[in-house]
Amino acid sequence: MISRLSVEFTNDIKLEYARGVQCHRREDQQPKFKSDLDKVNFQLRNTIVRLQFDFGGQAQYGTGFFINLPSTKYDVILTAGHNLVNEEKVKVQNLTVLYHGKRKEKVTEFKICPRYEEFLGINTRPPTHVNYDYGVILLPKDEGQADKRLGLGLDLSLNIDPSLQGLRDAFVSGYGDGVGSMTLRTCFSPLKGLGNKIEYYLESKEQGMSGSPIWVTHDGQMTVIGIHNTTPEKKGARGVGTRITEEVFRMLCLWTQSGFLDKRFCAAGGKTKPHNTYLSFPQNGGFASVFLGSSSAAADKDNLTFDIIPAYIFPKWSNRSPLYAFKFRKSSCGDSKKCWVEWQPLHQKAVLVDTLKDIHFVRLIQRPRIKAARYFVLIPDIPKDGGDGQELRLYDNGRDQNDIDIGKTDFEGVSFGEFKERCITGSRTFMIE
Repeated sequence: MISRLSVEFTNDIKLEYARGVQCHRREDQQPKFKSDLDKVNFQLRNTIVRLQFDFGGQAQYGTGFFINLPSTKYDVILTAGHNLVNEEKVKVQNLTVLYHGKRKEKVTEFKICPRYEEFLGINTRPPTHVNYDYGVILLPKDEGQADKRLGLGLDLSLNIDPSLQGLRDAFVSGYGDGVGSMTLRTCFSPLKGLGNKIEYYLESKEQGMSGSPIWVTHDGQMTVIGIHNTTPEKKGARGVGTRITEEVFRMLCLWTQSGFLDKRFCAAGGKTKPHNTYLSFPQNGGFASVFLGSSSAAADKDNLTFDIIPAYIFPKWSNRSPLYAFKFRKSSCGDSKKCWVEWQPLHQKAVLVDTLKDIHFVRLIQRPRIKAARYFVLIPDIPKDGGDGQELRLYDNGRDQNDIDIGKTDFEGVSFGEFKERCITGSRTFMIE
């Protein structure tokens, strides 16, 4: 839907926002949309919020936007770091979220990128400081406000691609004018530079746009690629935003308790087999295997930990669960090493690769009615043949405690089978520890 709109989106939606068209429907009901453009307007107005705040003086304004991170504790707003702390390192006061429809909410919890705070007060700040000009506002989860807290999507494989997979244009949506106006404006912006920051041309300088999402239409979805934080001084000048790199995304997951960072992934043992079966990668090999042992034995190994992160997040209104990626966290695995797990059901193996792609994403499905969290891993998300897809299986090939006692703890142990198929060797449910 969105990708089809992108051709005519540039003029139509900007002109509508410039006219200040408001939604006169009842706020407690989902509207009946007459057109795709009405739907886009509703989605943006209930995703992007106005921020009002001060630093001990006159009221100031900025923009923030919800992102659909799978946090069970928070609804998450991204914004510019300088909306949360000023040059004198004074933290924001009286921070208020202004929603479309005149509802307000006071903020009590927020986070600022630590690297950005390090640069404050320095006369000659390095140009890289804009890479870290971001923060989050954390609102307690409230399903009753879900229609007012929608949230854009994010595809990490797109964001960490140096060329953004060839994308040349983006949108910047926010509340300009600087005096508290609730007119949402969307500007079409050709991208002019890429890296850890995003550069683009804006039509004019407007106070209050800092913290706006820089977003694109990708795979039919509204997908955020950055956070606007530097407005040009004159018409046609270059604006700058923080790109949502892997470093930024990992920080967001840490702040919001989304995903599983530095965790071990295993099939749990039982009464007859007290050992767990851990997913691992050998010290000198790129093929996945398993390690057999207790939790305490696994803690002494350096090749069993992963970041299991929600790398493909759909917009809230799509009603789709996030897709996850596994990143191997062995101590010797640097940024230039092969760290991303590529699942290969056809060859009954998993390997490490150096570039994250959408084919590496999996569904992580929590098993219901189990006290301790257990998960199924389904690969891929939507098979081309219309089936349910392949499941990961970990197995120990019948090894018992005697084998473990004499050091036989590593085994190939990785396979795949049809989703929910029972007659296959290995466990199909896993825990994350």
